[in-house]
Parts: sequence; structure tokens; C-alpha cells
Amino acid sequence: MARNRNEVAHNMTNRRPERQVLEKLLPWHAARTLSRREADLVERALTADAELARCYDLVRQELADTIHLKRNARCAVGTRHGKAVRRN
Repeated sequence: MARNRNEVAHNMTNRRPERQVLEKLLPWHAARTLSRREADLVERALTADAELARCYDLVRQELADTIHLKRNARCAVGTRHGKAVRRN
């Protein structure tokens, strides 16, 4: 039993750097800017790791919110109540 716990701890320690790399790739994956190889790697990890998948959901929501805010900010510039303001 102790050997099994040690193996699990060892595997988790070895996976930690890989996990950190995968977490850093999540925003790029959400923006669809990864290479096919990197995207496949992230997709496999998301399928295998529920916690990583939850992190990815948060990243996707943050990206969607950012896009929404930027679009609304652009619409608001030079408009009044959704109608263009004429500048003389």
C-alpha cells in the first residue's frame, strides 16, 4: 500500500510541470491559435482531467466576456443610445 501511495505521489509530482504547461495553453486553445499538435494535446488532457476542463470553461467564459465588453465599447464610441452622433 505504501508503495502505491509513493507511486501516486511520484506520478503527480512528475505531471505537475506538464499540467502547468497545459494550463498556460488554455487561453490560446480557447482563442484557437494553437498548432494542431498542441490543440490535440490540450484536448486529450481536457478529456482526462475534469479539473483542467473546469479551468478551461472559466477561460472560455472570460474570453467571451472580454469580446463582449470590447464590442460594446466600440459600439458606444461615437454613439448616443445606439444611434450615431453626427460630428460637425
